[in-house]
Amino acid sequence: MNTELAHRLPESLQALLAGKTRLRRTGRKVAVLAHLLVIGVWLGSAFALLVLSVYGRFSSDHRTVHGAYVIFDFFDVWVMPTVGALALITGFTLAIGTNFGVLVHRWVVFKIVLAGIVLISAWQLMQPWVRDAKERTSYDGPTDLAGLDTTIFVFATAFNLALWVIMTVSVIKPWGRTRFGDAMRAQKSQTTS
Repeated sequence: MNTELAHRLPESLQALLAGKTRLRRTGRKVAVLAHLLVIGVWLGSAFALLVLSVYGRFSSDHRTVHGAYVIFDFFDVWVMPTVGALALITGFTLAIGTNFGVLVHRWVVFKIVLAGIVLISAWQLMQPWVRDAKERTSYDGPTDLAGLDTTIFVFATAFNLALWVIMTVSVIKPWGRTRFGDAMRAQKSQTTS
């Protein structure tokens, strides 16, 4: 974020994005626990989808393939968007309520952007593909998915990798501050001087 733009924002918004609004100790612990639980469910659900995509791609039993896509469709429509949205909400709560801030550190911005990309692409790309695969396999005989099963498998693998990258970045916390973070730090040091 441009430093000039950071100074143009209303002070209340600057404080919010910079993490100046602090959660109390108990609130922070509850927010951390909620975020970890939601992330655990998101990772578990993504792994379940990967397993289902393996069955859909590599199983020779027509009923197993259809069943895999029926369950995949349920997870992709109801579980993943809900859990992903909860992960973003709890993540924002932690960022706003701690010194990490939403726009202060590059790793936080990276996590938010990558989580958003995973959520949107799963919703916009995967759902139509999975519904198509579910429909194509709903008949009694084997159906040629024309590479759709491979596409679903590749994307399920990519989503799992993206979520593990997010987890790794959360633990390692690489990179430095953003320009906004530098501006907020400079502004803080000027006011304390």
